[in-house]
Amino acid sequence: MSIEARNARWSWEKQNLTACAYMELHNTGEGSAALVSASSPDFRYANLVTTTDEEGERVKAGLDRITVSDGTSLEPGDNRVQLDAPTHPLDDGDPVEIVLSLSDGTRLTVTADGGADTP
Repeated sequence: MSIEARNARWSWEKQNLTACAYMELHNTGEGSAALVSASSPDFRYANLVTTTDEEGERVKAGLDRITVSDGTSLEPGDNRVQLDAPTHPLDDGDPVEIVLSLSDGTRLTVTADGGADTP
């Protein structure tokens, strides 16, 4: 399995409290792959989340994994990495380091650029 992350970016969801990270993930190897968790030295907590429709309302829900095929996108309003409780002050344009843990035990470190647009 071989996963590449491209165009990683992040933005505040709730200023100075909660942010979300978005990126394109590409499975360039043979076989299936999944993102099973994330962490960041820049935030105390990182979770895989999605947005679902429940009785006509958009609701955020946690995910145990995100299956990665070639061109899987983590994007606003869909699957993404939620980052909570910054460990130090962050400005909108600051880069953020995110460590992605994959189903085979591999870890991939990604630098996300700040200032991503959100819906």
